[in-house]
Amino acid sequence: GWDFNRSTRWIDHFSLGLDWRMNHKRLCWLSLTLLSIAGCASDGPGRWIKSNAAKDLTPKDVPQITVANPTAEAPVTAGMSCARNPGKDNEFDLFIRLRIAEGYYLHAPDEKHPDMIPVSASLDFGNLAEATSELVFPTGSIDESGYAVYRDEIVLRARFRPSDSAAEIPIKATINYQVCSATSCLPPSVIVLSQQVAAR
Repeated sequence: GWDFNRSTRWIDHFSLGLDWRMNHKRLCWLSLTLLSIAGCASDGPGRWIKSNAAKDLTPKDVPQITVANPTAEAPVTAGMSCARNPGKDNEFDLFIRLRIAEGYYLHAPDEKHPDMIPVSASLDFGNLAEATSELVFPTGSIDESGYAVYRDEIVLRARFRPSDSAAEIPIKATINYQVCSATSCLPPSVIVLSQQVAAR
């Protein structure tokens, strides 16, 4: 005959098994998500790059880059330097150093401030080299308004490879920015840096 207690126990066991399978799927999905996040590192607000790439573009020693002292008349100054990467076949590391006058700041890239222009930069190698990495910005500090900003100084990094026919590479870096203080922002400005680099 039909046993009510045995049927209810079977239903309970089935429900527990189903709950375990559902929880197991959730745990697997959560583990995969955490592993995906762990494989990346933040390169500033709104930008993510692989951890290996971030580590690869963060050398132990940044070369000495002479940059003029920023002033109230010129609150942002910049300089550029290139060095052959000993660990990469025929590749160069490029560094751009920005100095920011005391009391001023720049908005970090990818910030969606409705009224301010974030700092940005582009590189031109005159068709004699190709970039092997994007230009990497450091992580900004969060100000009282919740936006990521740069103060004092920052160093941007990139990597490039000369073409086979290049003997010398003309490099031009263009930096667009709008510098602000606690009370006001200056009009948008541009700094252009140029340098010739021997490819061989």
